[in-house]
Amino acid sequence: MVILDLSTNRIHGKILKWLLDPSMQYLNALNLSHNLLTRFDQHPVVLLGKTFDFSSNNLQGPLPVPPPETILYLVSNNSLIGEIPSWICNFNTLKNLVLSHNSLSGLLPQCLGNFSDELSVLDLQGNEQLLWDHPKYFH
Repeated sequence: MVILDLSTNRIHGKILKWLLDPSMQYLNALNLSHNLLTRFDQHPVVLLGKTFDFSSNNLQGPLPVPPPETILYLVSNNSLIGEIPSWICNFNTLKNLVLSHNSLSGLLPQCLGNFSDELSVLDLQGNEQLLWDHPKYFH
């Protein structure tokens, strides 16, 4: 299976463990957006694939960990908490990083200002507890 799109289906509750199982290694894209999902069935959450859309759910807890080959990472409009982890700096192929409208906090990783030329969308709006020093990050 290359693409699994279960968006806008009123799926509620936790994201089932089988979606994150290593047997799903051929899954390139997972879209669970616009549902009523609240959490993952296992922690820490390590994702398989290259594109992820978990936006517009009610996911709680820290950011799920996608692989470094991730191209698209959309988790906006949830209730995710914590800092943006430094593992985000290891993404060389990331084109869209949308973490907007969550409850993320803390200092932004310094690498966000030196991200690869591949990154075309960086959306962090609506995370009122994020701290950053504009001149250091974007030249």
